[in-house]
Amino acid sequence: MEISESDRIQKRINGKRNSTDIATKLLVFVDNNFPEDKKFIKRLHRQINCNNKLIELKNGRIISMFCDCKTCHICNNLRLVKFLKKYLDQVKREPVKYNMVLTIKNPGTEDLKKMIDKMFAFFRNSGLKKDNTFKKLKKEVKVIRSFETTFNKQMKTYNIHFHFLIAGKNRNDVKLLGKIIIKHWRKYFRKDADSKAQYLRQQKKSELENFKYLLKLKEVNDGTIHMLYHLLKAIHGRKLFSTMNIKPLKSDELRDEYVKVDYRKLKKGDIVSCYYYSVEIRSYYNSNTKELLENNKLVKNAKRIKIEKRNQRIVSDYLRQESKKLSTRKK
Repeated sequence: MEISESDRIQKRINGKRNSTDIATKLLVFVDNNFPEDKKFIKRLHRQINCNNKLIELKNGRIISMFCDCKTCHICNNLRLVKFLKKYLDQVKREPVKYNMVLTIKNPGTEDLKKMIDKMFAFFRNSGLKKDNTFKKLKKEVKVIRSFETTFNKQMKTYNIHFHFLIAGKNRNDVKLLGKIIIKHWRKYFRKDADSKAQYLRQQKKSELENFKYLLKLKEVNDGTIHMLYHLLKAIHGRKLFSTMNIKPLKSDELRDEYVKVDYRKLKKGDIVSCYYYSVEIRSYYNSNTKELLENNKLVKNAKRIKIEKRNQRIVSDYLRQESKKLSTRKK
């Protein structure tokens, strides 16, 4: 089978498009509003260059370089699969599973980092740590926790919340653990934690539903790009996934068409083809045949396309066009 016929390859192409679009919009916003934020700009350039080059090996694998940015579709999917492979299989074996959500009143941009810090500090500073029943139950019950966010574009606020997957052999133990956490959460946040907003329910949907996103990247547009910037600044360095009473499995290398490989160890005879991403075409093309990775269609005006240097110039031109559009809208 041609690699262009692989569903995973086609999904990766779409992921690369979306990741490049988001990083480019963010870069335009930061360049115009926070040009002094050099570290953030550097991370965005890394995301734009993520998976720019795909190498097809003789053994059928496709390898590339990864950026590991939180808004990269490709790296997010790989990170999620690896995490779930280490932890979720152990939770799936438990007969009783409950889903729990903890949230607070939506903060605005000014209070966002302070409230996120307070949410994570809850597990260290609240009475939960000294609760004897909790201490006993956490040895019997398995927990996976993730941090997620949605945007309220109209109010310009952030719905920040924790998702929990709580699992164990005894239904009463699982429910009691969840109720204890909710009780201390309400006490810790007081008026900032609406009692109706916290809930504990039996798990019905796929366990993956609890960990599908940091935020819905489809919500990112010109109206929410500034919110995304402030969110990423607020959570920088944060560990968004956490577990309790689960020992990570020593899984083998991720079995995927994309794996991290040391380029220095590759030999010329190992490589079948190289594909480069073009922002102009919004797809990958074969550096030798000038064929698109999608359905093996020929690239239009292929002679004009240079490999990586051409890509960088196209990105720069695109950024300038976006900046002009943004300036026109402000006027």
